[in-house]
Amino acid sequence: MLNPQTAEDHIANYFENLYTAREGEEAYMNWTRAVDQQIQEIMKIKDKEQNQTINMDEINKAIRQLKKGKSNGPDNILNKALINANEGTTQIYLEIMNKIHKNGHQSSD
Repeated sequence: MLNPQTAEDHIANYFENLYTAREGEEAYMNWTRAVDQQIQEIMKIKDKEQNQTINMDEINKAIRQLKKGKSNGPDNILNKALINANEGTTQIYLEIMNKIHKNGHQSSD
């Protein structure tokens, strides 16, 4: 039977070797570089999309596609309220949608 210190050293060495970074095979390294490159491309597209804003035509088109007489969704806003909104209210919708698009949620600013 091993003494406690020898067992402790063995376990410590095992986990140190287990989690030590090693040189990978070239094929795996190439694959990793390809994945990293794809991620960078996706991030560029995401950043570009995040900098674009929703325009009034897009809001009006979305409102025109709503069905009258449908029940409200989780936001508790009836389609009827969106469809019958005046230009000022639609402008507020546009501002809110752009904040959500930019931040992922409606900010308080």
